[in-house]
Amino acid sequence: MMQKTSWIVLAGLTLGILGLAGCGPKDSASTGETGSGTGAPTTGGKEMSGSIDARGSTFVMLFLSRAFDEFKKQEGFQINYTGGGSSTGIQDVSEGIALFGASDAPMSDEEQAAAKTKILNLPLVLGNVAVVYNVPGMESGLMLDPTVLSEIFRLKITQWNDPKIAALNPGKTLPDSKIIVQVRADGSGTTYVFSDFLSKTDPTWKSEMGTSKKLNWPSGVSAWPKSDGVATNAKKTPGSIAYLEVSWAKQSGLSTAMVKNAAGKFVGPEPAGATAAADAMVAQMPADFRQSIVNAPGDASYPIASYVFGLIPEDLATKPQGDKVLKAFEFLIGPAQAYAEELDYAKLPPSVVEKVKAQLAQVATKK
Repeated sequence: MMQKTSWIVLAGLTLGILGLAGCGPKDSASTGETGSGTGAPTTGGKEMSGSIDARGSTFVMLFLSRAFDEFKKQEGFQINYTGGGSSTGIQDVSEGIALFGASDAPMSDEEQAAAKTKILNLPLVLGNVAVVYNVPGMESGLMLDPTVLSEIFRLKITQWNDPKIAALNPGKTLPDSKIIVQVRADGSGTTYVFSDFLSKTDPTWKSEMGTSKKLNWPSGVSAWPKSDGVATNAKKTPGSIAYLEVSWAKQSGLSTAMVKNAAGKFVGPEPAGATAAADAMVAQMPADFRQSIVNAPGDASYPIASYVFGLIPEDLATKPQGDKVLKAFEFLIGPAQAYAEELDYAKLPPSVVEKVKAQLAQVATKK
């Protein structure tokens, strides 16, 4: 098995290459407009059966890059996943531009109604949104609660040695320096999960900011496109605080805070915390899977955890590559779950996997 660090570097290079490749002209195989042709290149001894392009959540890019690379080796079919944000993934699948997308936020009722066809929101994997910071001399151990987080990101708390932060961190020396708030500028499922958590835990945030993939941030907040934009600028700016999916946080080397959960415990963004949150909420999962698991009960639950949802049309029968997309999804919730924890995600609960398999069995494909 490839070491985690090596895979992340390789995934980053692969994604960069795919992003450049996506700027050039596409042939019929890459658009999915026709089936595979003769004389196709081979991979691992298998005849290539075409490829499609897909976009969406940057939260899940590392997991999907690894999984789709393995799927191509086994099946000879490539899904070129290049991120772009959850809003982009929802838009592309809803408008029929893509057969696959991913979002950290489930589609809203309004988004479902606006889609050209019914779109399934199916759990792919679990992940955590980490609160990251860059404070020289304070590389670990920072503890924050929802009220303080709300005030920091609304620019009501502006100094690192504010008494409210100090009260949560007894014995720690906090610098008398300005807090630089870094956020996502684009429509982001990560923003949705973060704001959903604060809306459920802080009444002032709920009334002033709300829950959305794109927020109206106060003047003075630094906003950047995509996860890598936030990570890069937080890393190079001392005093920064931001929210990032944990895989990007660890890749960037930023410190991660422990966040107070519903049980009053301070928990870090480790995979076990996402698993605990999902397990605590699985009995309440709705039939359409569109469930929030932020602020889940339980001592071990990480409070800013989320499913990542794969988005596919319910009816793939008229799509030339629909059967391959369905098979790829089955791979994602099956063998690919083994890659989750090594890339800082968490596996789906077995009961959720069975529910998703049952839903996939109802998806129509071309015979």
